[in-house]
This record gives sequence, structure tokens and C-alpha cells, in this order.
Amino acid sequence: MVRHHHERWDGEGYPDRVSKNDIPYGSRIIAVADSIDAMMSNRQYRNSLSSEQCRTEIFKNAGIMYDPDIAHTVVENWEAVVDFDNYKCLMLNIF
Repeated sequence: MVRHHHERWDGEGYPDRVSKNDIPYGSRIIAVADSIDAMMSNRQYRNSLSSEQCRTEIFKNAGIMYDPDIAHTVVENWEAVVDFDNYKCLMLNIF
């Protein structure tokens, strides 16, 4: 699952450029969780995004970067997915 979590739904990811259901299901979940964690964390080169900005990015990239079913489930359950006090992704709680 870890190997393929940078694959994209549209096939433009890496390392094997697989797409859609050829990406292992767990990898598709990890891809969204990893993106949420990255966007909501401060980096040396940028500040973290707000919760709403992050949620918008997940929604906008459903069917492009992310499995649309997983992305929509995450967006619809946003408060259950993200620990707003600690900015940690709790997504595995809903899958």
C-alpha cells in the first residue's frame, strides 16, 4: 500500500503510473490521508492550509488525484476525519 500511495486516480502518479482501481484500495486511502496531513502541516517553505482550504483541495481533486468515492466520503465526514485540536488525520476511523 505504501508503494502506491503517490499514484493518482488519473494515472499521472508514481512509481508505476497505475490508475483507478489498479491502485490498491489501501493506497487510495493513504493518498488522501497523507495529503491532508501534508496540507495541514507547516513546512519550511509554506504555512499550513486552513481546514476549509484543505477540504476544498480534496474536493477539487476527486477523480483527478484521488479516488472520487474516497474523496467524497472524506469531504462529507470532514469533522470525523480531522482532529481539529491537533490537526491530525483520523481518516482510518471512517473506513
